[in-house]
Amino acid sequence: MTDNDPKSYAFDLASAIPYFALPPPKRTLYWDDGVHLTPSGYEWMGGHVADALIKIMIEEATAAAAAGTGAGGSQGTRRARRMLRYAKDELLFEEETGDPSLIHEGYVIVRLKDLN
Repeated sequence: MTDNDPKSYAFDLASAIPYFALPPPKRTLYWDDGVHLTPSGYEWMGGHVADALIKIMIEEATAAAAAGTGAGGSQGTRRARRMLRYAKDELLFEEETGDPSLIHEGYVIVRLKDLN
């Protein structure tokens, strides 16, 4: 990729899910017709994309925490640490960066794991 924008990312999906490198039984498991994926194929592809996205999130959060940068100075650093802490299992919503005692400034985030 030749784009120099630091917020542009690329992922080589063809190398992650190589149609021609797979044996025929795997091809039929992941592709209906050689072009369109089956539900198992989309699950497989989603896992690869999620792994790449998590890696990007961890790298950015680590860099921001180390540099002490981010929106709001120390607030940005705290946010970066929280992002790093939860990058593997959930996203940090923008609404979570404010003061939790000021509920009128944002939304209440309730996660399924908190209800269990």
